[in-house]
Amino acid sequence: MLKYNTNRIIVFGKYIDKNGDENSLAIDLNEDKKTFYINRNKDKYIEYVGKLNIISFIHEDIEIIMGNPGVRRGFLIMKFHRREEIIWKRLLILRKY
Repeated sequence: MLKYNTNRIIVFGKYIDKNGDENSLAIDLNEDKKTFYINRNKDKYIEYVGKLNIISFIHEDIEIIMGNPGVRRGFLIMKFHRREEIIWKRLLILRKY
Protein backbone atom coordinates (compact mmCIF):
# COMPACT_ATOMS: atom_id res chain seq x y z
CA MET A 1 0.00 0.00 0.00
CA LEU A 2 1.37 3.37 -0.98
CA LYS A 3 0.67 6.33 1.29
CA TYR A 4 0.35 10.10 1.08
CA ASN A 5 -1.78 10.03 -2.09
CA THR A 6 1.03 8.67 -4.27
CA ASN A 7 0.69 5.85 -6.74
CA ARG A 8 4.40 5.31 -7.40
CA ILE A 9 7.60 5.24 -5.35
CA ILE A 10 11.15 4.61 -6.58
CA VAL A 11 13.81 3.52 -4.08
CA PHE A 12 17.44 3.27 -5.18
CA GLY A 13 20.90 2.90 -3.80
CA LYS A 14 24.47 1.97 -4.59
CA TYR A 15 26.75 -0.75 -3.26
CA ILE A 16 30.30 -2.02 -3.75
CA ASP A 17 30.53 -5.68 -4.80
CA LYS A 18 33.23 -8.22 -3.89
CA ASN A 19 35.40 -7.04 -6.80
CA GLY A 20 35.29 -3.43 -5.63
CA ASP A 21 32.95 -2.33 -8.45
CA GLU A 22 30.17 0.16 -7.70
CA ASN A 23 26.69 -1.03 -8.68
CA SER A 24 23.19 0.38 -8.36
CA LEU A 25 19.92 -1.19 -7.30
CA ALA A 26 16.43 0.26 -7.62
CA ILE A 27 12.82 -0.76 -6.99
CA ASP A 28 9.93 0.89 -8.80
CA LEU A 29 6.80 0.36 -6.69
CA ASN A 30 3.41 0.98 -8.28
CA GLU A 31 0.01 0.10 -6.87
CA ASP A 32 -0.13 -2.80 -9.36
CA LYS A 33 3.42 -4.14 -9.58
CA LYS A 34 7.03 -3.98 -8.44
CA THR A 35 9.88 -3.65 -10.93
CA PHE A 36 13.48 -4.38 -9.95
CA TYR A 37 16.60 -2.89 -11.53
CA ILE A 38 20.27 -3.78 -11.28
CA ASN A 39 22.61 -1.20 -12.84
CA ARG A 40 19.58 0.41 -14.55
CA ASN A 41 18.64 -2.87 -16.26
CA LYS A 42 15.27 -4.43 -15.46
CA ASP A 43 15.83 -7.73 -13.65
CA LYS A 44 14.00 -10.50 -11.81
CA TYR A 45 13.23 -10.31 -8.09
CA ILE A 46 15.39 -13.34 -7.31
CA GLU A 47 18.42 -11.75 -9.01
CA TYR A 48 17.78 -8.47 -7.20
CA VAL A 49 17.52 -10.09 -3.78
CA GLY A 50 20.58 -12.22 -4.54
CA LYS A 51 22.67 -9.04 -4.60
CA LEU A 52 21.64 -8.11 -1.06
CA ASN A 53 22.59 -9.53 2.32
CA ILE A 54 18.98 -9.93 3.42
CA ILE A 55 16.44 -12.56 4.26
CA SER A 56 13.11 -12.35 2.47
CA PHE A 57 9.97 -13.68 4.17
CA ILE A 58 6.62 -14.48 2.62
CA HIS A 59 3.32 -14.49 4.48
CA GLU A 60 3.41 -18.25 5.07
CA ASP A 61 6.84 -17.98 6.73
CA ILE A 62 5.57 -15.32 9.13
CA GLU A 63 2.49 -17.41 9.88
CA ILE A 64 4.70 -20.27 11.07
CA ILE A 65 6.44 -17.95 13.53
CA MET A 66 3.63 -15.65 14.64
CA GLY A 67 0.58 -17.81 13.99
CA ASN A 68 -1.36 -20.40 15.88
CA PRO A 69 0.75 -23.06 17.69
CA GLY A 70 -1.14 -25.69 15.66
CA VAL A 71 0.36 -24.23 12.49
CA ARG A 72 3.87 -24.59 13.93
CA ARG A 73 3.19 -28.15 15.09
CA GLY A 74 1.82 -29.06 11.68
CA PHE A 75 4.85 -27.57 9.95
CA LEU A 76 7.30 -29.40 12.23
CA ILE A 77 5.43 -32.70 11.91
CA MET A 78 5.47 -32.35 8.12
CA LYS A 79 9.24 -31.65 8.17
CA PHE A 80 9.97 -34.57 10.51
CA HIS A 81 7.91 -36.95 8.39
CA ARG A 82 9.67 -35.75 5.23
CA ARG A 83 13.05 -36.21 6.89
CA GLU A 84 12.05 -39.67 8.11
CA GLU A 85 10.94 -40.58 4.58
CA ILE A 86 14.33 -39.52 3.18
CA ILE A 87 16.16 -41.55 5.84
CA TRP A 88 14.05 -44.67 5.12
CA LYS A 89 14.72 -44.36 1.38
CA ARG A 90 18.47 -44.09 2.02
CA LEU A 91 18.39 -47.11 4.32
CA LEU A 92 16.57 -49.14 1.67
CA ILE A 93 19.18 -48.18 -0.91
CA LEU A 94 21.98 -49.18 1.48
CA ARG A 95 20.31 -52.56 2.16
CA LYS A 96 20.49 -53.36 -1.56
CA TYR A 97 24.30 -53.25 -1.44
